[in-house]
Amino acid sequence: MSDKVLFDPVNESLLFLQIWLNKSGRLLTKNVAFQNRFSTQLRDNPNLDFQSVIHPADQLIFKNIVEQNSEATIRVQIRLKTKSDDTYKWSSWEFRKQTIQGEDQIWGLGMELPESFGEMKFINLFTRRVDRIIQQLNDAFFVLDKHGNIITCNSPFSSFYRKQPSELIQKSIWDLEPEMANSEFGKNLKQALEKKETITFIQFTSRLNKWIKVTCYYSEEGLTVFVRDYTQEYKNQLSLLESETKLKAIFNSGQNIQLLVSIHFELLYFNQAANDFAQQVLGRNLVENENFLNCIDAFPFEDIINQFQTKALSTQVIREEKLIFKIAPEGLWHRISYTPVRITNELLGINILAENIHRTRLAEIENADLAKALAALYNSSGYSKLLIDKNYKVIFFNKTAAAFVRREFGIHMNRNGDVFNYINSQLLPDFKNFVDTALNGKYVEKEYIANFPKSGVRSVRLEIHPVYDEQKQVMGAAYNAIDISNQKEDRARLELQANRLKEIAFTQSHIIRRPVANLIGLIALLDHSNLNEENQFLLQKMEESLQELDRVIVELVGKSSGN
Repeated sequence: MSDKVLFDPVNESLLFLQIWLNKSGRLLTKNVAFQNRFSTQLRDNPNLDFQSVIHPADQLIFKNIVEQNSEATIRVQIRLKTKSDDTYKWSSWEFRKQTIQGEDQIWGLGMELPESFGEMKFINLFTRRVDRIIQQLNDAFFVLDKHGNIITCNSPFSSFYRKQPSELIQKSIWDLEPEMANSEFGKNLKQALEKKETITFIQFTSRLNKWIKVTCYYSEEGLTVFVRDYTQEYKNQLSLLESETKLKAIFNSGQNIQLLVSIHFELLYFNQAANDFAQQVLGRNLVENENFLNCIDAFPFEDIINQFQTKALSTQVIREEKLIFKIAPEGLWHRISYTPVRITNELLGINILAENIHRTRLAEIENADLAKALAALYNSSGYSKLLIDKNYKVIFFNKTAAAFVRREFGIHMNRNGDVFNYINSQLLPDFKNFVDTALNGKYVEKEYIANFPKSGVRSVRLEIHPVYDEQKQVMGAAYNAIDISNQKEDRARLELQANRLKEIAFTQSHIIRRPVANLIGLIALLDHSNLNEENQFLLQKMEESLQELDRVIVELVGKSSGN
């Protein structure tokens, strides 16, 4: 190793900065130019640490110079502080590591660069980064000059021609393929260049068997072109379009009015039913994005203006039913729903759905009237009546049944209650079999005697018969419980009276009639020849009276015996 300085210091130079540093970066020697450049910093610290005046982003460069083992000259650009200590300026340096008198020292020779150097360095850095990004793109990219020559391109584009990007530079794009100029792709490139416009087009390329999306950006320098594989997106769009078409077909095939109104009262969407409704009332078609207030008179939403914000901001669907008098003088029943519409939690507007429920509502009213009439009919009966479904739940009961269960068992009957809770315990063992028989389509009738908690011993006739729906399928069983105790008592009383009449008839036919028959027989045995005329006349009248009495007794016996 040499122990001599290889270069004489340029002490008098005002252009070049020359320094000697120890291995830690502390300043050992400096020339006049360096003294003038860093006079402010050297005044505060004569043994200035050179690393302290280097831009933080460039300090690693200097650290690598200090740590390197070679004595080769290293050329770098680093930024150094200005006198204000808050700005930096670019400078170009040569550094060499040397050993002088057994100590490692670093010699440096620098020169400040013009202001434009920083801008050019940034531009070059930016350009390299852009080139790197372009080469990393999955999309094909190329730039043409005004004559169609390729200025630059990336690998996805050059691989299409099985070449490297460098092999295509300055080549005419019209010469790459004979059919290029007359193809749709080429015609669009020419149009963008000739008309100086930015265009985007989508086409199918049979060579790649793919759909591509091409975007051409015109500038004074030429045309920048991006080519992207659009196949999957194109298929997705077709699928989305097909789904949208089907969805619109579904919406427009219905008779329900549907509108989507923004929070600013813009009519964002309407279906065919809504448009037909507007035509009938307003005499015109609806228009997307028109002010909804211009067509509010066509629709039955009188309160929506006052309550629009409330309905739109609500997190729940709001429903109401009302008569619409816009077309039919007597009105048509509609169920109107207001549903807030949000996209990524941002309120878009409110969806209004008016569903025609006129027939359903009329049917409900009719059914309600029928139900009232049926309930009145059932409640007018003195019998306990229940309607039981297939799960043994009570779906209907009349007032007589409710009063009986409350009186006898101290409980209240409820719809959908278990029927077995309302049946006397003495009947329970057989009751389920009776119901199952009815649910299988057969009529059941049974009389039984039971001891009730309040009414005591009573005779009851049980009737259970199947109930059918409109499809003639068994939907449940109707249960009638009839108290026949009084009827049985009346029957017993009548039987007793009948037995008594039979006894009277027997008495009349055998006890009373026998003496009469004897008298009639004795009169017949008398010798009428020994009687004078007067006695004969009297005896004849007596016989006639006995015959008449016998006929009366026979009639009484016949009536008492039922003959």
